[in-house]
Amino acid sequence: DNKGCGIELGRNEIVEFEAGWFSTNPVQLKRCGGECISGSVFDELSGVFGKSCNCCSVQEYEDDIIELTNSTSGETKEFTFRQPVLCSCAVTQCQGLEDEL
Repeated sequence: DNKGCGIELGRNEIVEFEAGWFSTNPVQLKRCGGECISGSVFDELSGVFGKSCNCCSVQEYEDDIIELTNSTSGETKEFTFRQPVLCSCAVTQCQGLEDEL
């Protein structure tokens, strides 16, 4: 269930993508966030409750091309980085078992 899982937008800000290289213009970074369904599941084979966990994760990226400026020399260059464009609830590893009944 992807009910609350989606793209979240960060602030528009200057970002240091490489040591000494900053975005020439403010960049709005994206991330995946929101709610996914997790809960307890009874395992008939073991007779105990386990956990079923889902995490809001990136499903698809796209490349963004921006200009970086070197803070020392003022030199500029093109830079490509990946931004999420699609998020979904993905199964993740849960730690530990719940108490047996």
